[in-house]
Amino acid sequence: MNIKRDRPSQETSGLALVTVILVLAALLVMVTPFLLTSRNADRASAQLFDRVQAGTALDSARNHARAVLETTHSLHDNTPWFDSEEELRVTNQFSADFLNATDDRGVMWDLTVEDLAGRIDLNSAGVYAMANLLQSTARFSEVIQGDMEELPISGGTLPDQGFVWSRGELIGYTGIEDGNLTGLIRGLGAQFDEDGNSLAGPRPSSSHGIGAAVIDQRAFGVVGWRIFDGPFRTFDSYEQLREVDEIVLSTEGIGADGFLRMRELGTCYGAGRDGSRWQRPQRLVSGVQGGVTGTIRVDSARYFNVGSTIEIREGELKEYASIAP
Repeated sequence: MNIKRDRPSQETSGLALVTVILVLAALLVMVTPFLLTSRNADRASAQLFDRVQAGTALDSARNHARAVLETTHSLHDNTPWFDSEEELRVTNQFSADFLNATDDRGVMWDLTVEDLAGRIDLNSAGVYAMANLLQSTARFSEVIQGDMEELPISGGTLPDQGFVWSRGELIGYTGIEDGNLTGLIRGLGAQFDEDGNSLAGPRPSSSHGIGAAVIDQRAFGVVGWRIFDGPFRTFDSYEQLREVDEIVLSTEGIGADGFLRMRELGTCYGAGRDGSRWQRPQRLVSGVQGGVTGTIRVDSARYFNVGSTIEIREGELKEYASIAP
């Protein structure tokens, strides 16, 4: 007996193919978010693991440094009166059977230990300290008269042009030739009353003795930033040093070399465990008139140095000043 079978039509075959494609597309739409979520979860887990591993390594480095440096405490130190470079050196070298901190197939870490207390504290340094830090000082090699058009200096490392301060007089210059400051503008910033008497602030063109210190005005930048804008301020980070340019008269500000030296030799974090900021209070024995009085008298001046920052307080009223060199 012969059985006759009908072949499916072309339309029926095409409909089945479209149905399969739609089902696969629906499965893809449902599965794709799950796959993406799984991939993101794996990445997040890997990143979290790396962060935790790095944090643990850094904690280990910190604890290792503290353990080594604690041996320099006077209770444990065999040389309590000094610390050599070897005593303050901390490395990541350990016994081979304990830890390899330089394994390129594992966790690698290293550390650097610096003595911040041995640097210049930028939140308390005076004008002379900042001038030496910037390597920008000199001395007059002859007696200076108020009408001199060139000022001879010696032993100086001053910039080729800029502004200098000497015994209250602010001087601008445009060059240094044969050891002389040239292109002078003397007595900058000097102010006078109606009778021609000089007021508080920079002095007019004056005489100076041989050997008088000549200080780059840039040295006043850090000191001025702390006291010239309302309440007493301190640097919280090295980035704030850029604000010092507001006080500096030079068009280039402190300059790249100046910032580099302050970063290398100074610190904003050296006062963590020091004493009181304001020390040895003394009483005024002379009146003070704002904008007029440039000199004050106290009952004892033995605790004050040239370049020191002082706070004058009466009740809630506070004023800050620097003892000019």
